[in-house]
Amino acid sequence: MTGAPTVACPDCDGVTFRLDPCRCTRYGDRFLADDGPPGGADALRVPYRKCELCRGAGTIAIACPGCGRRGRRSAQLVLTVANLDTGAVASHLVAPGILDPRPDPAGDWVADLTPRVHELAAATGVAAAVDPLAVRLPPAWRPDLPADERHELEGRAVAEAARPAWRVLVGRSTAPPPLDPAARLARLCALADLLLLDLVVEARRHGDALRWDVRYEVPGSPVPTGPTEPHADLSAALAATDMAGALAGLGERGRSAPARMLRPDLPRPLHPTATDVAGIERRVHADCAGPADGGGLPGAQAVWRDGRWWHTGLGHGEAVETLVGQPTGQVVRRVRVPLRRLAEPPDPTWLGEPVSWRPCPDCRPSGLSCVTCGGTRRLHRTVLVTITDLRHRVVHLAWHAGAPDVATLAGNKSDGRASVRLSGRYRLGAWATGFGVRPEDLTEADGGHEIPPDVREGYVTLPWAGADPVGERPPWAARRAPAGGRGTPRRAPAGRAAPARPRPRPGPGGGHARPAGAPGRPAAGARAALVGRPAIAGRPGPPRRPAVPAQPGGGRGGLPGRPRRLPPRDRSDRPGGGGPVAAVGSPPTAGRPGAGPAAAGRPARRANGDRPVHQGRVRRPPPRRRGSPPCRRRPRPADPRLTGHAGAMDRAMAERAALVALLWQPDMGWSDAAHDVQETGSALGVLGRVVGQADTLFPDERSVDSLVEVAAADLAAWQSEGITVRAFFEDDYPAQLRDIREMPPLLFTRGDLRPDARAIAVVGSREASDRGVAIARSVATSLAVRGVTVVSGLAKGIDTAAHQAALAAGGRTVAVIGTGIRRHYPAVNRALQEHIAEVGLVISQFWPDAAPTKQSFPMRNAVMSGYAAATVVVEAGERSGARIQARLALQHGRPVVLTSQVMRHDWARSFADRPGVHVAHGTAELVEAIDAILDRMPAATELEGFPEFASL
Repeated sequence: MTGAPTVACPDCDGVTFRLDPCRCTRYGDRFLADDGPPGGADALRVPYRKCELCRGAGTIAIACPGCGRRGRRSAQLVLTVANLDTGAVASHLVAPGILDPRPDPAGDWVADLTPRVHELAAATGVAAAVDPLAVRLPPAWRPDLPADERHELEGRAVAEAARPAWRVLVGRSTAPPPLDPAARLARLCALADLLLLDLVVEARRHGDALRWDVRYEVPGSPVPTGPTEPHADLSAALAATDMAGALAGLGERGRSAPARMLRPDLPRPLHPTATDVAGIERRVHADCAGPADGGGLPGAQAVWRDGRWWHTGLGHGEAVETLVGQPTGQVVRRVRVPLRRLAEPPDPTWLGEPVSWRPCPDCRPSGLSCVTCGGTRRLHRTVLVTITDLRHRVVHLAWHAGAPDVATLAGNKSDGRASVRLSGRYRLGAWATGFGVRPEDLTEADGGHEIPPDVREGYVTLPWAGADPVGERPPWAARRAPAGGRGTPRRAPAGRAAPARPRPRPGPGGGHARPAGAPGRPAAGARAALVGRPAIAGRPGPPRRPAVPAQPGGGRGGLPGRPRRLPPRDRSDRPGGGGPVAAVGSPPTAGRPGAGPAAAGRPARRANGDRPVHQGRVRRPPPRRRGSPPCRRRPRPADPRLTGHAGAMDRAMAERAALVALLWQPDMGWSDAAHDVQETGSALGVLGRVVGQADTLFPDERSVDSLVEVAAADLAAWQSEGITVRAFFEDDYPAQLRDIREMPPLLFTRGDLRPDARAIAVVGSREASDRGVAIARSVATSLAVRGVTVVSGLAKGIDTAAHQAALAAGGRTVAVIGTGIRRHYPAVNRALQEHIAEVGLVISQFWPDAAPTKQSFPMRNAVMSGYAAATVVVEAGERSGARIQARLALQHGRPVVLTSQVMRHDWARSFADRPGVHVAHGTAELVEAIDAILDRMPAATELEGFPEFASL
């Protein structure tokens, strides 16, 4: 068998698609239907003649999800057990021909895989209970069949069991202690006090039994009508409900809750005092019994609110009829009898005044649910956002429609609408730093969905000229987490560091088009929130209620080491000399909510590298000419007004030179330049906008051209010296660097620039001991003989030993330096740097003549971490750059290996318990850890559903 065995997909019989009954057959041939139409089974198969899905055919063809439209499925299953404490991993392959079927009491043949899993757990030292796992063979299978027929039937059985084709079971060396229901309940109550939510313990009657559920709710939320979890008692419900489970569905449950402001500054207990699980269960049982002279109630609740328990029974409310539109074009009438609380607990002390609202203009009297307001018929003018680490820190934000705020014009959409960026208060990513997490690690607690980049970074597309950016902002958050929806940080899977993935594509922008002067569109829901928890969890601190973190701000300069020989032109005598800007309302002043550093009466200063903002109307570039292509992400044709050197050179050279000229600008930061070029799709276009060519009345046709011409001359001079310059948007730019936040827009290289997918960084202290130098040489030699690229920083000590050992072993080495590429630092490594440039690669992110600075070496460490697939720290003190690289590597999703030489320091011991970190107490363990990392580097596989998994 030359490849992985496959069989015809049992779901589609190998035709890649299947015919399913259309949704319209559920309701029959009628436009207005009841949910659950009358009639027998034949009535359910009558299609709707005007169905928009099947056009009256009654069936629709869908791509087979089982085989992914391939027609065949893999007939092999991989079982993997990983130990999160030691990093040990063991796997077993299940395929036709190697099964050991045994007859079961029912007479069928079954291949029991549970003993294999137990063997893998014993080999890795995992102490955990294993659920039964077996492959049930088809009834036609018999031991006396020919081998080909047996293997064919076994392949079908394995393909059916291989969903997914790779099952990874993770555990620890010691079995986890049994769950304490009282401790779980106490933790859930404490989190309810922190987030200003209700914790509801509910029991509903189903026949003669009660089903228990534990969840969070926004105060005032109606009793949910959906099915409850089938837990037999409160202890079972607590065992199955963690914080994420209790928050799941919070947005939908809170959609109809009354919108109220919060008063989080009032004192409230962080830990409950009453956690008697048995007592709460008895009280809820008693409430379900109802009056002594009547039957039992349909349910009862215990609500934790304001530091104490409140108990109430549940009764039947009035029937509610709703009309729900279907994608088939039909309308379904649903009648539900909701449950209601017989007694409502008093309002909590932290609940403030009601949020103002206005009627939804899009609701119609037809009875259909409105998409704009979600059926609430209200559009609130304030949205509340909660950011927390789900442990002890929390921030509550209030975004008010119509609040004065200064917005920066970011660009124009292809349809002419302006896209602006709000101040730091409305950038969720800016608040993430106060919780020690990356902005991309923020996700919604209700479902764990990622936050769209435009919402995270504060970008808003204005539906019409003069629209209120703050008024357009809340609906985006409300649509993501309506009325009480909350968020949580993206958690790394157990046993691995959080992966550093490319930034997701921006989501759809803009709202509904409205005439000029119409009021801003407020939020459909009143509460939305995010939670920030470190992607690599550390030790939680003591419970406390800290102050709101300061709003981040401050600009960043351009590439260090480059003289500012091209100052910006003076345009003070022209209208709007500040360039394309936007200002809404008046600038915030001190003492007012949301006040920034700017005071009234003067322009707001730059924040986070944005262009300056001045009071006045939005200034936009001239409208696009009829027939000209809209702005895309792909590079656009060269500006026809460039008649000199930039218009004559080839496109790639012109874009590269434009990026160099753009980074020369005094107030242009690295990330700002890269972000603008990504958004616009052309460095030439961004450069023209920055220098004022695109928004002045009489543009200087030679301004951009002269900048690009000077930059092109520098590029040619660098190339003549053997220095290669690559921009981040070029194909031969290292792909792994595009995955990190610190991606340098330009790379200056000398040597052989080629893909280095198998690269490991070896770093350590400059003042290295003899033992550390020996370990570095041993590790570098081991990597080189395995064909792995050795990456280091060309510093004294460990870096020098790693480079020299890799070269002596005939391997490839890459030096990432913290100075300009024309410099040699330290001077004693001049010959080594020149030798690496001849046989390996030297990389610098700084201008060629840049001198070493205190900031350049941590920046170098970030690039080194992003370039390598893993980092080995041989020796590093408390203030070593290798310690910085270890932290950055974990943020980038790269494994980190620490030697025993490092474990003498407190920072290393604090890192040792984090996912993605492996501690090697000897040379043998170090080589074993490196081999484990190398074994997981190849990405090619023939398995289906191959998961992202790393145990280190």
